[in-house]
Amino acid sequence: MKIQRATKVVVPLLVGGMLAAFGLSNPDLPQYQQAVLTVVAQERQSASDAMLTSILQSIAIPGRSAHDSAQAPSVLTVLTDRTKRSNYVMFSVYTTEFDYCESQTAVRSVGRSLGIAGKFYTLDKGECRSEHTG
Repeated sequence: MKIQRATKVVVPLLVGGMLAAFGLSNPDLPQYQQAVLTVVAQERQSASDAMLTSILQSIAIPGRSAHDSAQAPSVLTVLTDRTKRSNYVMFSVYTTEFDYCESQTAVRSVGRSLGIAGKFYTLDKGECRSEHTG
């Protein structure tokens, strides 16, 4: 009888502890930016992102000197701005819009990553698919 009572107390405590640990280790957007987007920004130097970055850097922002590059947007900044985090307490799903795909409709490729227990796992690389490959 005492073992059953102990089990009724210990099991919920263990489950609750595991859920709390997942919740506390749910990675946030700065961690995603550092672990995933920095690598993607280096790998995917697309012409459209480079052009957008160049245009944004050339726009004069009032109160900023022409030599102040601290606020100049980069490819990483552009990708971070295109990222949406769906937070599910114990894990997060990050969706990032990448390059425009060549098709009849102007649609960006979308990459998805799962963030759980302080790590990131790629769900979809966000590669453009041709009509032949699906």
